Amino acid sequence: MAVIGKIRKHSTLVLIVIGVALLAFVLTDAFTSSGRGEIPVVGKIGDTEITQQEFEQKVNEAINNYEMQQQQPVDDKTRSQIREQVWNQLISETVLQKEYEKLGIAVTPDELFDMVQGNNPHPQIVQAFTNPQTGQFDKTRVLQFLKNKDNDPQTAQQWILFEQGIKQERLANKYTQLINKAIYATTAEAAQLNIDQNKKFNISYVVKRYNTVNDSTITVTEEEIAAYYEENKFKFKQEESRNIEYVIFRVDPSEEDFKLAEEWMLNAKEEFAQAENDSLYVTLNSDIPFDPTFYKKGQLPPILDTVFFKDSAKVGDMVGPYLEGMTYKLSKLSKIKYLPDSVKARHILIKTQNPYDSVAVSKIDSLKKAVENGADFAELAKKFSEDLGSAQEGGDLGWFGRGRMVKTFEDACFNGKPGDLKIVPSQYGLHLIKIEEQSEKTKHVQVATLADIVDPSDETYDRVFTEASEFYNSIGDAEDFDKIIEEKGYTKRIGEIKPNDFTLAGLDMPREIIRWAYTHEENEVSSPLTAGDAFVIVKVASVNEEGVAPLEKVRTQVELLAKKQKKGEQFAKEMEGITDLNQLAQKLNTTVEKANNVTFASFAIPGLGREPKLLGAIAAMNAGDVSIPLIGDIGVYVVKIDNITPAPEEFDVYTMKNQIEQAQRAQVNYAVFEALKDKVGVEDNRHKFY
Repeated sequence: MAVIGKIRKHSTLVLIVIGVALLAFVLTDAFTSSGRGEIPVVGKIGDTEITQQEFEQKVNEAINNYEMQQQQPVDDKTRSQIREQVWNQLISETVLQKEYEKLGIAVTPDELFDMVQGNNPHPQIVQAFTNPQTGQFDKTRVLQFLKNKDNDPQTAQQWILFEQGIKQERLANKYTQLINKAIYATTAEAAQLNIDQNKKFNISYVVKRYNTVNDSTITVTEEEIAAYYEENKFKFKQEESRNIEYVIFRVDPSEEDFKLAEEWMLNAKEEFAQAENDSLYVTLNSDIPFDPTFYKKGQLPPILDTVFFKDSAKVGDMVGPYLEGMTYKLSKLSKIKYLPDSVKARHILIKTQNPYDSVAVSKIDSLKKAVENGADFAELAKKFSEDLGSAQEGGDLGWFGRGRMVKTFEDACFNGKPGDLKIVPSQYGLHLIKIEEQSEKTKHVQVATLADIVDPSDETYDRVFTEASEFYNSIGDAEDFDKIIEEKGYTKRIGEIKPNDFTLAGLDMPREIIRWAYTHEENEVSSPLTAGDAFVIVKVASVNEEGVAPLEKVRTQVELLAKKQKKGEQFAKEMEGITDLNQLAQKLNTTVEKANNVTFASFAIPGLGREPKLLGAIAAMNAGDVSIPLIGDIGVYVVKIDNITPAPEEFDVYTMKNQIEQAQRAQVNYAVFEALKDKVGVEDNRHKFY
């Protein structure tokens, strides 16, 4: 549908949105002008408050930098990711900077100079300024860049950010090295690791598994439940979160909406047929951009392929309107060309970020003239091409089909003819291309497709909103939520959310839902909220504060664990005093099982999985020993050690020490940062703003 048509179609909705935005602005102004003079704070790191203005400034700087590098605007998802990265960076800088200052860690101007243009350049500097002909780092190219960088404000700004980045990286590396140097494994630790990994136990055992007795047959008292909870509070630690229940009212197009879209397409058919510039017409009127690709037979959908590849097909032929998913389409045969399916070519690449760079343009022009005057293309490619992979082969790219190269490069190769020399730009730089051979040319067609994605009309929005509102208005208290869902046959969804989550099952853009849940109390129900093309009614089912969950919140889980513990005690008593495994197996109506090559360092026991308590007991036993009943995670065991293979007395002490140190280093850097973060204290209120 035409752009103007789209605007008219939802004009009422636009006015509603504008009205809501103005109301929010007025209310916000009234609130902030109440005389309190409070500055919005998105969080606090130690004693440092992070204001919304300061945070937004840093986020916008990061977004601008991203857009400069990627040459495209950020979408909502990327914006959220950048916001998260900026927050984590603020925490890192605030927490670690204090440690750097306390320990006297710094990066001097001389160090920074050395990293950029000295004797020990940073790896990224080396990569960026390596001469492609020699493969050697070229310091003169660095100096030339630094001399000219201020001529382009964008380049100068990116360079400042780069220097800041490598400086922070050097500070972090120094701090990490200090910590890592403090990690040292002793010979005694190495010897113990040798035993843990290489002392092997072959065992026989009898197990009575918990699942052999139904939980319903086990009774635990309130006192036993409370006692288990008090003794095992560490098992019930939780992060801040909220459990919500919600019903989605999707705004899907109605049958009438589909009819209106089809009518619009039928009315546009004659105008589209007479359009002289198909690409311009599609660009101005279609919901899907014009596709300039030339397709061969078999690459188009069957509905188009069978018509446009007939011998009688001609430019201007049309198919449709036809419905494809949620989109009405009208396709027109725009152009016919006879093109090769594959091309053999060579190229010379001169790298540049600016296709109008006078130095690069002059160089590529000179190379083209040299070839035209008889110079050997392959030799020039070996000497001057900055695509090191193909340069070694004289620029030879071999045979390639469509979709293998960037668009500008591909178009030049497939639209030209053998022997052509062409200069084309790409994101990699400027290419001098020599087309050597082409496969036999076959019929290819370009199809212009006018597309109208069927959108819900204002009437459809109103109908769905009314339905959601009626559901909300019928809820007198929290208990009515489930009752009315059942009566109406709605689907109730459940979810656990954290303050800064950006996803929720079944919904697009659910931040409004999450923010609402964090500003309301347990059992409150929302009026219709929006998430993408849906209205949502939300109930806060439970509020989970950070720390140990209260007993009433985890009572079901505690009761099950208390029953499991009681089963273990009963099983152990039943198995007590019997040291003959065959006799015990007969009593329990089970069999004696075996596991070989069990070590203390084993991740799991063959046939059982993870049983850390059992592993610990086995490691302390001698050959021939029979254990007392051991209460494990899966069941209760009586184990006999059949034989033991001792760990070798001679072992590589260095390797064992290195293994211990590597394992500790893998954990310590993260653990240190988390410990510092906890010590400083981080308060994150971003969910109130975004």
